[in-house]
Amino acid sequence: MNKIIKLIDGGELECYEIESTTQQENIDNSLQLDTTGVYLQIGNRKRRNKTPKTKIQDRPEVRLFVEHAHFFFEHSEEIRQDSRMFLSPIPFNNGLAYTGESGSQHPTLGVYIEWWLSNQEVRLLDEKGKKWLVWYLAGSPLTHANSCGLVRDDGMMISKNIPDFMKVVKNFWVINRRYDEVKQGYKFFSLSEVINEIIRKDIRPRKDGK
Repeated sequence: MNKIIKLIDGGELECYEIESTTQQENIDNSLQLDTTGVYLQIGNRKRRNKTPKTKIQDRPEVRLFVEHAHFFFEHSEEIRQDSRMFLSPIPFNNGLAYTGESGSQHPTLGVYIEWWLSNQEVRLLDEKGKKWLVWYLAGSPLTHANSCGLVRDDGMMISKNIPDFMKVVKNFWVINRRYDEVKQGYKFFSLSEVINEIIRKDIRPRKDGK
């Protein structure tokens, strides 16, 4: 049975159910203390795997998302009108000190689009007129010190402290949880398929022949 979900601006999006005999994982985005030892340090115990051998942006599937972040944002309307694009899985979770990845698990392309649209703080414009998008959240919910991933509209990536850190983090959590119910069991495109679908629609001849 298909499902209608409401977007933040009140628009409606139809999600198309897929048949599956496999048991689905229960998505729990409630906030919890990190139990992996990666993000939480207790007493003198050192964090395990504090610095991964491979930076997250060096993973091919993550780089695909980051390098096309501005492309996705520029096509926000198309993505918000097709649930298969909206539900495209993002191949990583944000991780904060103490709370780990809780609240940020299983984000989708639509979650990021809604988040970017809702927060001017994660859409930056530098003194040269270059546009930046925050694509990765990393920091402490206690001190608000952070080092977040940003990507410029020409593909350059940096890490930077952003203001109002916990405001945008909490907003991400709210938006991410909002769509937990439809992240499984409904049709979705991969990020590559989203890119190809948008390009295909962009080059489709217009009715007026132009």
